[in-house]
This record gives sequence, structure tokens and C-alpha cells, in this order.
Amino acid sequence: MSIISDIAGWDRKFAWSFFGFLLAVFFGGLTLYNEFIKDPNPELSILVVGDTDVLDVREEVPELKIVYGDVDIKSVGQTLSVVVFKIQNTGGVSILNGFYDDKAIPKIQLDAAKFIKVEQVSATSNYLSEFAKPTLADQHTIDLPKVILEPDEAYTIKTLILRGPRTLMPFKVTGKVAGVKELKITPLQNETQQQSFWAITFSGTVQTQLVRAVSYFFGFIALIGVVVISVTLVLGRVQRLYRSRIVKRFRDHYRNDIDEPGERLLDLYRAEGLAPLLNLQNLLGNDEKLKKRLALMSKHEKSLRFRGQHETDQEPMSESDISKLDRFFAHHTVPFQIFRELKVAGLHEDGTLERNVEFEAFLGKFIDFVKPGRREGTSDN
Repeated sequence: MSIISDIAGWDRKFAWSFFGFLLAVFFGGLTLYNEFIKDPNPELSILVVGDTDVLDVREEVPELKIVYGDVDIKSVGQTLSVVVFKIQNTGGVSILNGFYDDKAIPKIQLDAAKFIKVEQVSATSNYLSEFAKPTLADQHTIDLPKVILEPDEAYTIKTLILRGPRTLMPFKVTGKVAGVKELKITPLQNETQQQSFWAITFSGTVQTQLVRAVSYFFGFIALIGVVVISVTLVLGRVQRLYRSRIVKRFRDHYRNDIDEPGERLLDLYRAEGLAPLLNLQNLLGNDEKLKKRLALMSKHEKSLRFRGQHETDQEPMSESDISKLDRFFAHHTVPFQIFRELKVAGLHEDGTLERNVEFEAFLGKFIDFVKPGRREGTSDN
């Protein structure tokens, strides 16, 4: 059967709708994210992403001098370093111009060393490339620009610093941005520091873990969908090839017994399998049920003609009856399609049945040929 037919089968098998369940999960997760996970505040994060010495003299050479300006910085135990900062909005809403306090704009300060130079080296948008220009307020302070930062937008600045030992270079951030509780600077992570598997797996805030859980959940559903569809396509192809071989063997044995209704029956088996044929055989073997189904089919067809042609000699059916019959025949499309096209059986006005004995015999012969090699489930339609 097709993928749509398989999914429809799942929908009939369970009390809930498969697509309705997926939609409920999607919109429920979206509501959960908006109400409990999504950060409603901005967050200005400053991260040290690089710290490199301009000169690294490993050997003591008495004749070597490193002069900056008029001072031999090597002789006084100082060196030049390049420190790179990334300034990013890691919150859930934008940081606008009006969020900055003019009396306390964000600053990066360094007391135990001197800033020599500062410049922007990259940005996530053309706007930031043009306007996110930090300035050197004095030797110990960098003023950060008051620019609009959308969520996840960032710019990177590079500084040249004259300093002594590394232990004497603590950075700090001052200033006020509306919605940001506290401005912090994250130092450069030690690459040699190893984290355990569980520390990496469960790192982050509670919000981060919830976002991961929701993402993994929907990813798992998508993966299941891909696997189910792939398996369905492969199995469907394999089953059709298997059924085609069964039909070929049947033709080799009973080629002269196959008429036009028989060809339609074989086509039905190749497309849908043995189950609809068994349902049809069960129906033909129960006279009372067969009469009821034929009466319903006749009533349904008259209703369709009345709705399509507006016949005046036919009493219209109620919308409730039409809806019930439509649902009924939508569920039993295959058997009654055969009845309608091949005239497998008919019901006279006096209530007697008219049977197609040759077709019933052919149906039984084919089922007997297939069943020894098949174990397909049946359902009584």
C-alpha cells in the first residue's frame, strides 16, 4: 500500500489522530518555549577569545633590547600582547540605542596594564562593521559603542596591550544596559583543561537544557518519520515484487482461466495484497451481510445521482445519512469498486441475490493458490 494508506491505517488503528498528535506536540512545544524557555531580556556578553604575546623570547640574551617608544620594555619586565574580545547579544531580544545609559556606557577596563591600540576586526552585519567602533578613552579604558545588537549578533575587537606578568592583567566591565542585570567578561578558556563527558553533556543553564530537550524531541520525531517512510517504501517495493512473482506463477498454471474480471482481481492483489481479497471472499460467503451491503451501495449510488443530477423523482437523503454512507464507502472502497465494475453480485428488487459464480470460483482458486505461502492478517469489512 502507499504511504498515505499506511498512515491512514495507523489513524484508524489508534483512537487519536497521528497528524493531530504531531500538531499538538509542535504547538505545545512552541508554547512551552515562548512561555518558559525563551529569554525575554537582552544579554550583553563580552568574551575573551584570544590572548597572544607579540614577542616570546624564551632564551635570555643580554644584548637583546625590545624598545617601545623610548623604553626598553624587556629590561623592565614588560611585553606586548594582543587580546581579542567578542561582544555579543546572547539574550532573546534586541539591545536598542535607548537601552544604553549615557552616564554609564559599557567600558572594558584594565588597571594593571595599558591599552595601546584598539580596533574592530569583524562583525556579523554591515551595520555593525560601520558603526561598532570602540574608542580608547585612556590607557586603562576602552569605551564600547552604543549600537543596536539583535539577538546573536556580535562584533569582535582587537587590542594591543603593554603589560607585565600575565597574573597582573585582570579585566573588568562597567556600565549599564537596560534589561541586562550585570555586565560580565568571560576570560579565555584554557584549552589544556579537559572536561568530562558528563560535564560537556550537561553544561549550560536550565534554559539551555530545556531547549536541548525540545530540539532533541522534535529531532527524534523527524528521525522516526524518515525511518518509517524509508522502511515503508522499501517494504512496499519488496512486497509488490513478491506479489508480482506470485501472479506470474499463477498465470503459468491457469493462463486459460483468466478473463477480464480475473485480470482486475490480479491487479488488485499486486497493488493491495491478499487482505482485500479475503475480505471480499468473506463478504460473498455471508448472504445476509452481502444483501445489506448491496442495499447500502444502491442507496448510496442513488444519492450520488440525486446530488449530481438533481433528479426530481428521488427523495433526497438527509445530510446525516449522506455523511454516514460517505464514510462507510470510503472505508470499503476496494470491495465495492469490484462489485460496481465487475458486477460480482447484484440484488434484485424482490430481495434475491444474483451471483457471478465463475468469478467466485476464480477468487477461491487464486486465494487457495496464494495462502500456503502467505500469512497476511485479515479484517472483516
